[in-house]
Amino acid sequence: MEKIKVCAYCRVSTSHDDQRNSFESQKRYFEEELGLNKDYELVNIYADRGITGVSMKKRKQFIQLMYDAGIDVTVKGINNIYDINEDRKPLFERIYIKDTSRMGRNVDLISAVRALVLKGVYVYFTDINVDTSQHNHEYFLNNLLNMAQQESIWKSERIRWGKYQNAKRGVLNISNKLYGYDYDLNTKEVTINEEQGEIVKQIFDMYIHQGMGDRVIAKYLNENKIPAPVKETWNGTTIGTILKNEKYYGLSIRNRFTYGDNLMAKKSTYFMRDENEWVKHMNMPPLIDEETYNKAQEIRQSKTRKYQGKSRGLNLKGNEFAGKIICGNCGGNYNRNTFQNKPSPPKIFYNCATKKKKGVHVCDNPNIQHDTIEKYLEELQENGIQEMINIAKKSHVTMLNQIRRDIEKKIANGNDDEEVKRIKTEHEQ
Repeated sequence: MEKIKVCAYCRVSTSHDDQRNSFESQKRYFEEELGLNKDYELVNIYADRGITGVSMKKRKQFIQLMYDAGIDVTVKGINNIYDINEDRKPLFERIYIKDTSRMGRNVDLISAVRALVLKGVYVYFTDINVDTSQHNHEYFLNNLLNMAQQESIWKSERIRWGKYQNAKRGVLNISNKLYGYDYDLNTKEVTINEEQGEIVKQIFDMYIHQGMGDRVIAKYLNENKIPAPVKETWNGTTIGTILKNEKYYGLSIRNRFTYGDNLMAKKSTYFMRDENEWVKHMNMPPLIDEETYNKAQEIRQSKTRKYQGKSRGLNLKGNEFAGKIICGNCGGNYNRNTFQNKPSPPKIFYNCATKKKKGVHVCDNPNIQHDTIEKYLEELQENGIQEMINIAKKSHVTMLNQIRRDIEKKIANGNDDEEVKRIKTEHEQ
């Protein structure tokens, strides 16, 4: 007797240790249970790890499972489209899922189950003993998925409320990688890292009193072998982040950002709340005083200005060479920069984006002045480019004349109209 082809699907929502154990136990369960059934042939175990149950976008394995079942999934928020592919035969006849919430907490997944049934693929939920080959399966699934979805909403609301209450009480919630500090995840206590703290003070000093910019400071730290916070080397972005972080003078701000109110449509984009909703506490051990921090912000603001509601550099002129200068060393783009050395007028130059971001150890191609580029282009325009244009013109005219002669020859030889039409189209192009 031919065996029934089956597969299984399992999912966990986080990468924490307990969830990793759950993940492995789900896989082990299916391997043991389905492997022991002599009537079954276990085709595959599809598994999504560290993926939320309210979003389909990142559930690659679930989408692959549907594809292998002969169904194409188009992800559109929480209302996805399940198209049945008549030409693609399912690789299996049954899908085993240990827990209804593993398939998802969204009622939209009823549509997925319906599509599977239409393809002759049935789902068996072992926790509630519901088989979609039975006529009453939709009644049970609708109720269970509705309950699971509501539980997910309540859970998110409880977490949000808890975070807000902790913020009001002044409970710190910072990254254990915040440069200049050591953070104990168990006690929630923050202490100053003496070695890193001195570097933070030095960065503010170089920026305020020595007039050094973000990239110049990063270069200095790299040259002096100062270990970077996380990445291998310092860069201007990291320096800018430190200079703008109010925690270094003791201020902790929470409830500043939100992902919006739609809990069932999780997004990677967050929004800043109105400042009157922020929760502020002076509960960080300071490395600098508030006056030093404010001075650094004044300097940063003096280098930019508001233009049509957006923060822009001092030079608002369009970049005529944008996307046109390519690094011959690493292939990255050259970006436009302005260097101001008062009272001299500002100088415009271009440098490799890779070198600017990752440092000279990755790419050491030299910078180039704007005046140098213009001078070089003028020389090309006077000599090389014009000569190239003249050659191209002659070649173009020669090609057109040849096509025209081909048309005349075809007509003279009595060729069909379609062939002549094709050549005329080529000529027009």
